[in-house]
Amino acid sequence: MYAIISDIHGNYPAFTAVLRDAKAQDAEQLLLLGDYTNSFPFQNEVVETLRSLPNATAIHGNHEDYLVKIHDTAPTMRTEKNFTPLYWSYECHSPENYAYITELPETAKVSDKAGIIYLAHELQTYIPSRVLYLDPSEYADLMRNQPFTFDEYLTRAQEWLLGSPKIINALRALPIGVYLFGHSHIPLHIEFEGRWLINPGSCGFTSDFDTRAAYALLDPVPINSGGFKWRVIQRHVEYDMNEVILAINKSGFPEKFPEWNHIFLEQFLQGDDTFSRYIHGAN
Repeated sequence: MYAIISDIHGNYPAFTAVLRDAKAQDAEQLLLLGDYTNSFPFQNEVVETLRSLPNATAIHGNHEDYLVKIHDTAPTMRTEKNFTPLYWSYECHSPENYAYITELPETAKVSDKAGIIYLAHELQTYIPSRVLYLDPSEYADLMRNQPFTFDEYLTRAQEWLLGSPKIINALRALPIGVYLFGHSHIPLHIEFEGRWLINPGSCGFTSDFDTRAAYALLDPVPINSGGFKWRVIQRHVEYDMNEVILAINKSGFPEKFPEWNHIFLEQFLQGDDTFSRYIHGAN
């Protein structure tokens, strides 16, 4: 069984809670989809844990790309409004941890008896078209206006995806297999003609209106006729959110970036995508 984890964003208490739960569920291998740091003040703890994990396959996300850009253009990033907190995060990393996460591959694949599992950080790696309501800001608008359950969301997401001939053609062009991605912070799993799309949600900085740490389990299950089929389980795990808030307050981040701190905490405490809404409004 595989545990799929994405978008930890420096939230070490959430990460360790998910790792404990995955072990309790008998997950034998870990698949990690990027965005390990930034946002919360446990940068090195998260990366050091990541580096120590046995049986793990990890790729990088867009926040690791940001760290590379900050390294290359540090003076500019210090004053750029949308990157100043990222520069703060960049300065927190030890050289060894920075090198590890920024040198991770962009994609990966794992061979299993049930088929090939592909890892990428964003859905657009597999499907070039943007799917409107899989975007966290669009999802948040829907939830604010007319909240729905996760099962209802899965039904809607399948309608949005499979209602587009362009997306169907893109899916059919993919080899049969499992396609993992994160980035949107919204859990999702859909199967179409032997092709699975799975987003485990965000471990550390949720946008699905559930503040618990999200991840997913992927299990190859034997079938009577021979061979295997995939079983997907989306999980949410409780953890001590007060530990995160205390660490933020001790980190100096609120004093340096009071506006950003307000935005981060609002999303953290509500599971609402206030971060993207602020970014779009700031540009």
